[in-house]
Amino acid sequence: MKTRRLALCAGALALLAAAIVWLRIGPLPAGLLDSSGAESTVIVDRTGEVLYEARADGGSRTALLRADALPPSLVAATVAAEDHRFWSHHGIDPLATARAVARGIRRRHFSEGGSTITQQVVKLLLARRAASPPEPRGFATKVREAVLALRLEHRLDKRDILALYLNLAPYGNQLVGAERASRAYFGSGAALLTPAQAAFLAALPQRPSRFNPYHDPERVRPRQRYVIQRMEASGALAPDAAREALAERMSLKSDPPVFLAPHFVQRVLAATGDVRPSRVTTTLDAELQRDVQGIIGSQRAALLKYGAHNVAAVVLDNASGEWLAWEGSGDYGDLAHGGTIDGVVTPRQPGSALKPFTYALAFEEGETPATVLPDVPSYFPTAQTGILYSPRNYDGQFRGPLLARRALAGSENVPAVAMASRVGVPNLLRFLRRAGFTSFDKTAAYYGLGLTLGDAEVRLDELVAAYSTFARGGVFVKPTLVRAADREAVRSAETVMSSRTAFWISDILGDANARAFAFGRGGSLEFPFAVAAKTGTSQAYRDNWAIGYTRAVTVGVWVGNFDRSPLVNSSGVTGAGPIFHAIMLAAERRVAGGLPQLDEAPTEARAEQVERRAICALSGMAAGRWCPAQIDEWMPSEAHGAECTWHRPAKPGGERLRPASSADARDASERGWGPASREESRAGVVVNWPAEFRSWAQSQRLLVRAADRPPAPAASSDARLLVLNPPPGAVYLIDPTLRQAFQTLPLRASAASRGPIEWRVDGERVGSCDADATIDWPLVPGAHTVTARDAHGHQSDAVILVK
Repeated sequence: MKTRRLALCAGALALLAAAIVWLRIGPLPAGLLDSSGAESTVIVDRTGEVLYEARADGGSRTALLRADALPPSLVAATVAAEDHRFWSHHGIDPLATARAVARGIRRRHFSEGGSTITQQVVKLLLARRAASPPEPRGFATKVREAVLALRLEHRLDKRDILALYLNLAPYGNQLVGAERASRAYFGSGAALLTPAQAAFLAALPQRPSRFNPYHDPERVRPRQRYVIQRMEASGALAPDAAREALAERMSLKSDPPVFLAPHFVQRVLAATGDVRPSRVTTTLDAELQRDVQGIIGSQRAALLKYGAHNVAAVVLDNASGEWLAWEGSGDYGDLAHGGTIDGVVTPRQPGSALKPFTYALAFEEGETPATVLPDVPSYFPTAQTGILYSPRNYDGQFRGPLLARRALAGSENVPAVAMASRVGVPNLLRFLRRAGFTSFDKTAAYYGLGLTLGDAEVRLDELVAAYSTFARGGVFVKPTLVRAADREAVRSAETVMSSRTAFWISDILGDANARAFAFGRGGSLEFPFAVAAKTGTSQAYRDNWAIGYTRAVTVGVWVGNFDRSPLVNSSGVTGAGPIFHAIMLAAERRVAGGLPQLDEAPTEARAEQVERRAICALSGMAAGRWCPAQIDEWMPSEAHGAECTWHRPAKPGGERLRPASSADARDASERGWGPASREESRAGVVVNWPAEFRSWAQSQRLLVRAADRPPAPAASSDARLLVLNPPPGAVYLIDPTLRQAFQTLPLRASAASRGPIEWRVDGERVGSCDADATIDWPLVPGAHTVTARDAHGHQSDAVILVK
């Protein structure tokens, strides 16, 4: 019998031991200690200024403390406030539990109380892990928490458990964790807390809503005093230190939410991936960002006059490839006009802002700024058989032969298309992709020659990055949002073009004299220092752009509407230009510490492999003795071109060059259309016009018969009338880059008989003009019959198609 009792006792003891072991070393719920998403991500600018705090899972503002770096004053205050036997128990405090039970029996109601810090940690961990609302606080829940507390104590040491509590405890105002609460309430980290401040924080988790310091800081004072007294009683505070803590006045800081550069911040957060770090140091300059936002705000009234509601602007540091400023819409809070849309990465038509890349490719293939281009009525074949593309300039004029420098600086459309035709659209498309553009996802046949005029969509950030290639002397660097310390220090650099090409493009875009004939002098594109700048305007005024760079920075501005509604008579010069001008000044002052010198080139590329030579202002060839106007140009040092063959002395009875009117005289002399001096005028200089310019020269009356030339023999009255333009069977595409007023077709015919020629389209009279002169007819989609009729009743027809 005795042996049996001993066996039963031994079995009972074994079961008890097994139960105790199971309680201590049993499993924890899966993922209970998983801390992913438990901490906020703070996005800061390059100097450490907070741009935004991305909240942790659950919407809390959280910063974590490490177990090996817990501030002693905060540890003492928390233990005194929540669990003064924390260091001696094993997860459950029997005395505290017994008192709580006895109190519940007396009150006939069991409420919270008696929970150790470890039990509270379990409760907080379970609440964080639960996807659904927390379970009711019943007896079974408390037992489960007690069991898990025992197991947690078995797995972690006391400092780890205390760190979990300090990182999970609520401190009011959506602040979780003592570190984040310390920054919010006192403006410093927990390591700098005074004993009074530590006691203040330790008092909050008991009732974070009731003890809200921002609502009534005095309400928490009794609880704070209690904590300080407990700290003194436990020996954590000396009596003198306790008296100082009780006398210390709390000075609370405000911690309003910050959201500077919201579009930029959203891109940074998207780039961090699923596992976000606690802190990301970005490339943004907060001061410059505020300057940019202020500049856009100051231009708001002017933009509204043009019907523009959205603005995107960026500033790129050329040396590092770091974004310094990034404004996506002009007003993030303007929900009625899509303020949350990021216009920096929204593809839009760039208009003429793509032209420099066409010229850069041409320079790479052997052309120079002295290359002469035809600014004359032109017809280019397209990928569709029988369809011709006839571009027109922004102002509807044709200027004849234009040097590449003037053509690019003045942003003429027809020469740009001619240059694109020479280099080929497939080559241009490959070149643009090498320069960093990712939005060109169609074939060359899809874009056609209109690609150089902006008949495709690009992103502002990629356009600015591509322009910065010119500033670096032909080297493309992929821009970055995050500073090198927070990312892999890999600087992706690729040589896209030669240094000479970059120098030529920069020199042209910074040449105010070369663009004066189209833009005038002064205005938004001129600065007290060297800036290479270009504007762009898309079809129907839906987008306008201003892009430019110095050695230090590249600035880009887009103005338009996200709903693609057109602006009212606003171009890149009038809409984006003033904003671009102000941002460039602010960026230079901020980045370089002041404005650069006037003679400092806007590119790192030097004038290598080039030399200044005199060229003919009209033909672009080496200047000869008969050239009326000569200019200096940067020419390849390894090649010396032939002397000008366009100008020669006039022969008796020959054709002399004569400007069409006094208004044209100055420009004609500067470009070599007319004599530059009285001596040359007496000697007589003739332009030997190449075939592609001869019709244009005649239409401009630049060639007139000399007085001693015998009159042409009279033609017989039965000579036929011939329509020269449009050619019969031609198919025209309406140019999407121009206003409707400039969508016209020049009508021209030759006739043996003198007198006016009457023009009709589909039987309706559109006007009359002399033979070999032109009259413009506005293009209308459809099939049309164009008829020319002279005074003698002779008639010539041409059937065309307009798309």
